[in-house]
Amino acid sequence: MKMPSLTKDGTVIRQYSETSEWQPFSEVVHDVSNSALLRCLDSLLDDEHLLLEAASRSHRHQLGFFKCVLMTNDAGGCLRLHLWDDAITAQEDIHSHCAHFHSRVVFGSLSEKAFDLIPGTSHARFRYHFDATAGHSVAVADGLTGISLLESRVLLAGDAYSKRAKELHNISDVAQGTVTVSAWETRQSEALVLKDFNATSEDCLASLGIPADELRVVLRCIKDRIIAK
Repeated sequence: MKMPSLTKDGTVIRQYSETSEWQPFSEVVHDVSNSALLRCLDSLLDDEHLLLEAASRSHRHQLGFFKCVLMTNDAGGCLRLHLWDDAITAQEDIHSHCAHFHSRVVFGSLSEKAFDLIPGTSHARFRYHFDATAGHSVAVADGLTGISLLESRVLLAGDAYSKRAKELHNISDVAQGTVTVSAWETRQSEALVLKDFNATSEDCLASLGIPADELRVVLRCIKDRIIAK
């Protein structure tokens, strides 16, 4: 089931066309007051069925943070929350994405680095694509590559950034408790993930789904932090 769209005042309205459905998700990201995000959280916390659906789409990433897919639309876009609730010491894999997205840091801080591919053998390259039958992404080994650092920046609470689908980056130095909200467009390409040169496809996989009660606790905690801000 797809989530209904929201107006600016948070009321549920009819489904939008494929073009205009993207707008409400983007508004949640760009609303630095977090009022739109609060309305989104309330819509899930007040509806057990919608919460269960969101929980089935979410998971704890292999590097330890929560990836919560809050809403989807008929165009294939989605609204996500990422929460780094534990101290993370591992550096995130360099990767691209299957869709363009806009993101904003709600709480905390993080460092982002952008990369380009160059000839070399320092990293194993894997191509990700979404398997509709399996219901999740699968990875295929695609040889070895080198990398070149293009830029590095620190993002603080309130900062927003955008990434195109094929741009390579990673996140590091994330403050414990950091939360980001992001709006994602329709999948349009494979994603790349770079790992240690001796990695295998199995090292790229993560199981979807978390208990609804666990997601409820996460969303309530984020809601309380926004209200207390």
